[in-house]
Amino acid sequence: MEKWKRNTIWGIALGTGAIGLAVLIVFIIILSFNFNLTGKFLPEETGITGDFIGGVVGTFWSMTGILLFYLAITYQREDLQHQKEALVLNTEELSLQREELELQRLEMTETRKVVKEQSETMKLQKFETTFFNLIRNHSELIEAMYHKPHSSAEPVQGYEVL
Repeated sequence: MEKWKRNTIWGIALGTGAIGLAVLIVFIIILSFNFNLTGKFLPEETGITGDFIGGVVGTFWSMTGILLFYLAITYQREDLQHQKEALVLNTEELSLQREELELQRLEMTETRKVVKEQSETMKLQKFETTFFNLIRNHSELIEAMYHKPHSSAEPVQGYEVL
């Protein structure tokens, strides 16, 4: 609902409520002058006066109540529309999050494959390093071998000892 229309209804509701209250106050003041409040009440006179006041003031306050009820329903309708829009946005956001989650899952699968390949490569490198270290140690041990068969013979070293 447009703001000016809503403000107009608020103004009318407050106005009718204020008119009803003003009428009630005026009637109470007039009644206090016309009736003796300490004396005996005549049901015919007070009943007619009460019905008149109730009819006039009740009409204004009924109108106020109807207008405020209408405004409450209007506000609820607007709020419901905002909630529907928010629900649509939440649904779209959930869909985007679902897509993002799927992309992350695919990326994690690819990352897992890469990590597995790296692990296999590291195992192979470790094996190769160990293997070549053993070969180097073997060569160093062979070169360190030294044998002198006789006192007059020349000493033999390395693979010649074998």
